[in-house]
Amino acid sequence: MVTTLMLIGTGWRFLFPVYISEFPAPVPAGVSDRPAARHLVYLLGITVLLVAAAVARAHARRSVVAAGLAVGLILTVGGGLAQSRPDPDIAVARATVRDRPASIQSCTMRSDVTYCYFDGFDGFVPGWESVVTAVRAVVPDSAASSGPPLAVRQRALAEEISAGGSGSVAEAMQAVAAWKVEDAAAGTPEAVRVDTAWGDDRAAAALAAEVAYRLMAAKAYDGGNFLCGARAALLVWLVGQASPTTLAGMRSLDETSTGALVFSDISGLYGILAPDRAAAPALELLKRQSDEVPPLVERHWAELTAPDTPLERFGAIFGVPIQPLAPDDEAPPCVP
Repeated sequence: MVTTLMLIGTGWRFLFPVYISEFPAPVPAGVSDRPAARHLVYLLGITVLLVAAAVARAHARRSVVAAGLAVGLILTVGGGLAQSRPDPDIAVARATVRDRPASIQSCTMRSDVTYCYFDGFDGFVPGWESVVTAVRAVVPDSAASSGPPLAVRQRALAEEISAGGSGSVAEAMQAVAAWKVEDAAAGTPEAVRVDTAWGDDRAAAALAAEVAYRLMAAKAYDGGNFLCGARAALLVWLVGQASPTTLAGMRSLDETSTGALVFSDISGLYGILAPDRAAAPALELLKRQSDEVPPLVERHWAELTAPDTPLERFGAIFGVPIQPLAPDDEAPPCVP
């Protein structure tokens, strides 16, 4: 009974004739358990059982039916149990993808930006490049080249590459810290993170936010807390101003966010959070078709990107209203 429950709990997707992915996003080769041979034995067993049932309905000899049922049960149960057992090689591959992606990735340079990706994901690079180029076009030239040389590296969180998904924010932050060490060793310090899911406006907006933060802070986003003050509003404006695609993606993300505009990856564990109070004036500013905004961004860039510049200063510079804090409102934990 216990064995049967374990089979249903861990390998239920293999009980169907077709393969059902266990992951919410595309994953690198080698981390998805596809027990083709064992699954074929399971399907063969089911076929034998069906044939035995048909023969029984035709009033065949009992010995023939019994033999068919016995063989079918052996193949079905044996194949079902075998395909539900974890493959140790899969566990090793998943650990490598999660913790040491640079060791198995390829990199290419476009213009002055390095893009690193898992095998089979090179087709995403042109899309990433278009987002990076669009964001860099709306920041001052000095900011576009601040910090280490810009790099984008594809990542896969434990939530995405572990069957069933059991990640937590704390685990995500530990992963980010380890990635920073690995990025520096691989020659791409402070690399911008991009997910394995790509192709829609929301993914483009999430990448745009990561790139905008990298250009604002001269370092990759560490995660964990809210982005606060004037720079939170500036980041929202940069994402929306970059391109119609990133603007549409940001508006879509805003519709499904509560309390903050969340530029998150598919796992939902890692992303940049701009409180609604900071996002609102930026969204209002994006409605204005004014040639005066970009020059003001360039003129006040250093002030707007400083961690201690209050949101009210953003409102004063651009002439947009800032919602006052209620007396009982608690300040969110902010990224330093």
